[in-house]
Amino acid sequence: MHLTRRALTVAASAAVVAVGVFAGATPGRASAGAPALDREPVVGASSARSQPVGASGLQAGTVGWQSVPGVIRADGSDTFRLEVDTNGPVAGVTLERMFTDFLLPPQPTPFALRDDGWAGDRVAGDFVFTSGRFRFNTAHVCPVSSNLPPGLSGDRIGGVEIHRLDGSVFRFLMDPEVGFLCSSRRVTSRVVSSDVAVSRHLINVRADPAGGPGFLRSRDTGLLLTTTHRIYEVLPDAFDILMFFSTGHVERLDGNVRNFVLATHFQVKTDFTGAGLGLSDATPAFGSRGRLLGINVLDAYGNGIHGDIATHEMLHQWGAYIDPGLGLSDGAHYSSLTSVGSLLGGYRWIDNGDGTFTNACAEGQGGARHAAPLDLYLMGLVDGSAVPPLHRDLDRPFPTCQPPDLVDRFATVTIADIQAREGVRTPGPPHAKRRFRLGFVAESTARLLDPVEVTFYETLAREYTARVPPRQPDPMIDRRWVSIDRFFQGLATFRSDVPPPRTRGT
Repeated sequence: MHLTRRALTVAASAAVVAVGVFAGATPGRASAGAPALDREPVVGASSARSQPVGASGLQAGTVGWQSVPGVIRADGSDTFRLEVDTNGPVAGVTLERMFTDFLLPPQPTPFALRDDGWAGDRVAGDFVFTSGRFRFNTAHVCPVSSNLPPGLSGDRIGGVEIHRLDGSVFRFLMDPEVGFLCSSRRVTSRVVSSDVAVSRHLINVRADPAGGPGFLRSRDTGLLLTTTHRIYEVLPDAFDILMFFSTGHVERLDGNVRNFVLATHFQVKTDFTGAGLGLSDATPAFGSRGRLLGINVLDAYGNGIHGDIATHEMLHQWGAYIDPGLGLSDGAHYSSLTSVGSLLGGYRWIDNGDGTFTNACAEGQGGARHAAPLDLYLMGLVDGSAVPPLHRDLDRPFPTCQPPDLVDRFATVTIADIQAREGVRTPGPPHAKRRFRLGFVAESTARLLDPVEVTFYETLAREYTARVPPRQPDPMIDRRWVSIDRFFQGLATFRSDVPPPRTRGT
């Protein structure tokens, strides 16, 4: 989300809410006005790599971590190592303390990670510092996650310090994490090229070190191009939106505000008008023959794998780009002071019937059961007549979300106002696209995922578009990773199955 002046003051606390919540802690909803932490989406960016590359392949000025493998079985049979990429010479890297009882470390903390080619370190002197083997602590049962589907969990590992040559210390904002597979279910993938393997709902790509998490920090579109071209070399042009899972995490050393970004959207193609965007088509640059609309990148583990974050980014394919002069949007997100009631911003107000409203912050911003009427209109799924008058609070700097939060002085914006400024959304309901295929992609650095990791990400991809049983209530799309089957109220459908690989010459 674009960080407003107020958002800058709450960004740090909101980011902490998003970290380390796999193992069952249910964080409270962030305070009203807190950013969703994706900054503004990327629209019309250059497709050329423009950022310098550091010694180890990451962009200059960045560092990163990954767990290898990134998911282990919660029965003590699997192990993983922590790798920290310093992207250049440093005095050393240490794991200072553990944050979880669910893991047994290779030795008591604090201890040093090594870059000498021994004891599991893959290459000496490559600035990737490696720990010994961690193992699940079988004195505990697999933790139940409040956010992830049944059978999946995870936790933060511990606090890492990078000791610079000048004596200063860098600590990650987002601490290293690892996933847990709590069930006996296993999914195998089919290797379809040296760099790509697929399962029923997941595409795994052997990626460059920077990959998706590098794009989160830099907005360098070139970091996505290699990955998408590898996909289209072996799979048909069948995806409307690609959803990237980051299996590692990258941060900027300069403390740039982009370190708070947990996900982002890249607009590949805009094939509609009346929503504040001009027509555009960058599909050839990404290897698509015209179908790909957008790319969403989610940060790793508890940083980015949340239903509201993923759906927020998907909604950016259509909004919220209307003219800020209308008072509803800053050009990328709706104001929290509005009654839009979208995951892109604002809340649905309660009409008190006497010319006043109550904003209880119950639907919208960080959680909603259904897409807002304005979202549906900008997608072309409903006519303008389905969008009620929208309002903006004129008295408060931000909503309190505590009763009685009475709104009695407000500005009103109608759909006629929006259409007068942007034009009527075209194509409209008779011809707008209603069936979408999502391609879930997990990048893994210099390797393909093992079956335990594939099962973890395959489950996430499958559950996001799974059919909700008829008698089950419409799910709340919030921090939990749940299905969006009911979110668009039957006006659009989404699938996540991977089509069969292309045959040679097609």
